[in-house]
Amino acid sequence: MTDLQLSDDFFKDNQSSTDEWPQSEWLQSSQSSQLAPISNAPLSIAQSTLLHPPSDIRAVRENVFLLRQPITWTSLQYKEYWPFMGNLWVHNQTRPRNKNGSQISYYYCRLWKEPQTKSEGQGIRNKKMRIVDPCLMKVKLCKHYANTELVTVVLSLHQDYKNPCLEHNHTAEYLDTIKINSGVKVTAAAEVSKGYAPAVVNQNLQGVKWSANKVALEEAGGIHMNLKGVHNAGAF
Repeated sequence: MTDLQLSDDFFKDNQSSTDEWPQSEWLQSSQSSQLAPISNAPLSIAQSTLLHPPSDIRAVRENVFLLRQPITWTSLQYKEYWPFMGNLWVHNQTRPRNKNGSQISYYYCRLWKEPQTKSEGQGIRNKKMRIVDPCLMKVKLCKHYANTELVTVVLSLHQDYKNPCLEHNHTAEYLDTIKINSGVKVTAAAEVSKGYAPAVVNQNLQGVKWSANKVALEEAGGIHMNLKGVHNAGAF
């Protein structure tokens, strides 16, 4: 497999990708969630004063990243989990809903790219280029509806016969360094909207005064959130 060169602009642009979960829907589902009762959550996450991901979010993110077997969620689980997956996969296409009430969407790994010849040079405006191998992993997301109501969501590995791929050639943690998932960004945006300075929000997320906040941030895949990320989230 040949190398793929990505400029710093690529990683910056991906911070505002349009495949994220809408802020209003995520906040509403988060407030009404029954998926991860606070009493059943690990103590460190339960004590977070800002971010409240599902208690098993670390394991779920790993399973969705690896896709060793199909994953079935209820509609509530989908609303709870999917905002924390947006930095792992990029939406490619969605097909019209069929007569059976099913609708299929395809997502590609965030590092997906058709194999191509490696470019030389420093890139646009002489900026330093980051070299990464393209990853051809793809996921099929099938939503099942009863009339207009979403009932279940099934995620499975999509085998592309042109470019077959059974596993990523990188870690989920690497993708966390490239892009912050919307589950974390929406939380930061909500705090900024209350009038708190981005620097204060970032300090709180990083657990400067309350260490449980940093544990929750790590569990949710947002350990690489920084001040610039909070500023960007404020405009999210």
